[in-house]
Amino acid sequence: MSDDRSVILELRGVTKHFGGVRAVTDLDFDVYDHEVLGLIGPNGAGKSTAIDLISGFREPDSGVIKFDGEEIQGWRAHRVAARGLVRTFQTAREWARLTVMDNMLVAAPQEGRDKIWKSVFSRPSLRAAEERDRIRARDLLRRFDLYALRDEYAGNLSGGQKRLLEFARVAMLSPRMVLLDEPLAGVNPRLQVNILEAIKGLNDTGMAIILIEHNLPFIDSACDRVVVMAEGTDIASGLMADLRSSRAVIDAYLGEVATNV
Repeated sequence: MSDDRSVILELRGVTKHFGGVRAVTDLDFDVYDHEVLGLIGPNGAGKSTAIDLISGFREPDSGVIKFDGEEIQGWRAHRVAARGLVRTFQTAREWARLTVMDNMLVAAPQEGRDKIWKSVFSRPSLRAAEERDRIRARDLLRRFDLYALRDEYAGNLSGGQKRLLEFARVAMLSPRMVLLDEPLAGVNPRLQVNILEAIKGLNDTGMAIILIEHNLPFIDSACDRVVVMAEGTDIASGLMADLRSSRAVIDAYLGEVATNV
């Protein structure tokens, strides 16, 4: 990873405590534009809290979070998402009683649609916009191997298919950056290759990605660079191959997952 690439996300001194529990303390790391960054560490290291703070689901006690050059700490999640930074959760979220296609259409960007709806003379424009959404949704469902399921209720999908639908909906939004919190959770191992391809597909469209995952071979395959967290802060960063020989990383984390390394 060349340091001459622009930084899209910057964390400096980010801290969040819950009473006497230090969930995140003085967290510092950068993410480059178009990079896939792995965020790993033992359970309780603060990884998911860090994602909550970046995405606006929690407000830090102190520190600075910059996205695309603008400070966003303390912003609400909807404002962060509108700025172009979105997230997924450990459990895939879908509208279970809507079809796969309708899930995609609900995720379509709504900029300017309110103005179209308000104008009785703009019905052709509204129909044209909706048809563009439908065409894009069909293309993305083909890309994520879900087109044959477009009329299926999303609640009937398998765990892996729900995750792929979530990624397709992210692609529908075309964000600058996406935060993926344990995308292999609840996914049949046979679909892990599909999930890896989906992540690379998102990255190929220009999105920067933070990936939290305990499966280290998967991290190896998916990520350009890795940040290791322990006890709420970053303790190392670099290539996974180099981090395996770091005594601090071994003591904090890798010893717990030796069977996966």
